[in-house]
Amino acid sequence: MNPKKINIIFWMSLVFLFCVFVIFWERNTLQKDRAELRKKIQVIEGALWNLDPEGPVEYLKLSARLGKYERITVFAVGDTVFLDVPGPEVGLLDRILINIGLIPKVRLEADILHDGLIVGRVEALHLHNTIYLYMYLLVIMGLVLLVVNLFTKTLHAKQTLEIRVEERTAELRLKIIERKMAEEEKATLEVQLRQAQKMEAIGTLAGGIAHDFNNILAAIIGYAELAKDDIPADSPSSAMIDEVLKAGNRAKELVKHILSFSRKTGQERIPIQIHHIVNEALKLLRATIPTTIEIRRHIDSHCGNILADPVQMHQVLMNLCTNAAHSMEEKGEGVLEIRLEGARLTADDLATEPTLTPGPYVRLSVSDTGTGIDKNHIDRIFDPYFTTKDVGKGSGMGLAVVHGIVKNHEGMLIVKSKVGEGTTFTVYFPRVEDEVRLESEDTGPPCGGTERILMVDDEEAMVDMTRRNLENLGYSVVTKTSSVAAYELFRSRPAAFDLVITDQTMPKLTGDQLSMKLMNIRPDIPIILCTGFSSKIDKERAEAVGIRAFAMKPVALKEFSKTIRQVLDGDRIHTLNKK
Repeated sequence: MNPKKINIIFWMSLVFLFCVFVIFWERNTLQKDRAELRKKIQVIEGALWNLDPEGPVEYLKLSARLGKYERITVFAVGDTVFLDVPGPEVGLLDRILINIGLIPKVRLEADILHDGLIVGRVEALHLHNTIYLYMYLLVIMGLVLLVVNLFTKTLHAKQTLEIRVEERTAELRLKIIERKMAEEEKATLEVQLRQAQKMEAIGTLAGGIAHDFNNILAAIIGYAELAKDDIPADSPSSAMIDEVLKAGNRAKELVKHILSFSRKTGQERIPIQIHHIVNEALKLLRATIPTTIEIRRHIDSHCGNILADPVQMHQVLMNLCTNAAHSMEEKGEGVLEIRLEGARLTADDLATEPTLTPGPYVRLSVSDTGTGIDKNHIDRIFDPYFTTKDVGKGSGMGLAVVHGIVKNHEGMLIVKSKVGEGTTFTVYFPRVEDEVRLESEDTGPPCGGTERILMVDDEEAMVDMTRRNLENLGYSVVTKTSSVAAYELFRSRPAAFDLVITDQTMPKLTGDQLSMKLMNIRPDIPIILCTGFSSKIDKERAEAVGIRAFAMKPVALKEFSKTIRQVLDGDRIHTLNKK
């Protein structure tokens, strides 16, 4: 309750009790005064009738002084004054209080009896001097009031202090919580910033090497196709060339996906039967890891389909298996176990992944009997560039790439490890009921023609390889390794060419700049722009400046020949190797 209300209630109760006390005290005092006067009259009665007037006079004087009477008068029969005794002289304070009515005068009367007959009466003017008692009581009440008031203030101050202490404690606790949350948020932001910087570094690094690497792959694939044309189909070398082409195309896809991953661009996903990719990857894996490592496979071919990018699924399995093989190198032997099966995840299973929904999944697990992962490192294994391997054994990118691919496919990745006993990576991908689309492979020969083509590329190997392939298809090809020289040639003979094929990244004049200059000379000239990687040009920009087709290196001869024919035959723009 409010201290002020308590104080008011207390004082109201105290005043009420004081008033009750005064009323009862006054009544009791009057009764006592009457009783005392009756006793005095009994004395007077005996004294008067014994004819000893001196005795009653002295007695009455004494009574008046002790009993605080102002006057005592004895009346005989017929109201004759028999004795009139004044009381003692009162003090100055009493006179003042009497005059202002604070000391009331009470007239007391009693009959004088003799032998049962009334022979007179006594009147006493009593000074009812209880004011001192009331003053004492008021002083006591004031002191009580002061004590209670001090106690109330002290109690209120204590309660106020306790409330302020609680409020201040709550404020400090809140500040501590806010500061802790701010520190945690700062740490999280710092981690995210470092992650973003690492990913930016990956993108910069990938973009920097993509152009040259794709040019190298283009030369490998192109010369392999040339070699295949010169080798009989039944020759063992033909099968070897096929493997070279297959590996080159896979490398081409990996470069494309690394670029997409580093730039966080979307991937084209289709329903796939993942067990086919796992079996294919394991064939390649067996040839790349030591024979002392036993590979055990448990593949359920009826585990279901998933919506995924086939190349990235191949990349996930290869990276996990390669990482597992590295962990067993120290022992020199071990067991690599791969399991693929269906699974159903509940809400409890996905408690740490609130963005995923319960339902059917495909579970891929890769286990090894290697050295295991230290608990101090297990939270960092998916960070780009983090690795505990020796120099030359790994860049720290494999698991980061796996983690990124799994997250982009709405999947979940779980790792369990014990030092000295091995590690198990388990990947879950949502299962879909969509049917797998089987793409029909074009087995026909590359398209040819007799048109005149100007080929521009600053790489000698690319120029030579492209010229040979196009000439084998019947085209007449003129090559230049300088964009400036190509421009001068075209300016001098603009009608000599039916098509221009140009690289994008070249000194002095880039491919798009050269294309615009050529179209200024001859607006109807069809141009195909090729690039290993460029952040300055893409399909939309190429189309905007009038370029007919856009190709990402390396391009298979059959696809490239088809694009050339389409451009020469009048189709507007095409893009090869779309991301």
